Amino acid sequence: MGTVDRVVGYREHVFLPDLQVRLVAKVDTGARSSCLHARRVTVRSTPAGIRVRAEVPLDRAGADHAVLDAPLVGWRWVRDSGGHGGLRPVVEVSVTLGPWSFREVVTLADRPGLRHRMLLGRVAVRGRFLVDPGRSFVVGQPSSPSLRLAPVEALDGFASAPSGAPSASASGLASA
Repeated sequence: MGTVDRVVGYREHVFLPDLQVRLVAKVDTGARSSCLHARRVTVRSTPAGIRVRAEVPLDRAGADHAVLDAPLVGWRWVRDSGGHGGLRPVVEVSVTLGPWSFREVVTLADRPGLRHRMLLGRVAVRGRFLVDPGRSFVVGQPSSPSLRLAPVEALDGFASAPSGAPSASASGLASA
C-alpha cells in the first residue's frame, strides 16, 4: 500500500496505546518534529537508565491526566511557532492513526494555550501519509475497548466525541 492510499486530514484522532488515550492531533507539515503536550515533566536517573515522567492533560483545564513514564531518547532544540527556542526532552511513543500504527519520537512541551495536545510533524508523516490540508478527520476514530478518552472539544464547528463514548475518567491508568 503506497502513501497515495493513506490520505489524512490536517486534524486527526490518534490513539496512544502506551497511555490508553485518544487525542486530536494536528498533522503539521510546517513542524519538523512531533510534540506532545505535557506538564510536570521530570527527568530522573533510575537503575534501568534515564527516564522521563510527565502528565499528559486529557482536557484543556487539565482536570484529568494520563501519566507518561518512558525512557529518555535524547534532547532536541526546538523553535516554536512564536520563534521561541528551547531544549525539550524526547521520548518514543506508539501512535495509532486510523488503521495504521507506528512508533514515533516526540518532544514534550507544556502547550496550555494551544488548541491541539499533539502535533504530528513532517518526520512522522514523510513516507507514510499524504496530507489533505482542506479536510479533517479523514480516517475516523481509533477504537479500543479499554480506551481512555480525552474530550474532543468542538473545533471550528466540528462535532465533539460521539454520544455513548466512555468518559475521560472511565478507567484508571497505571504508570509503567
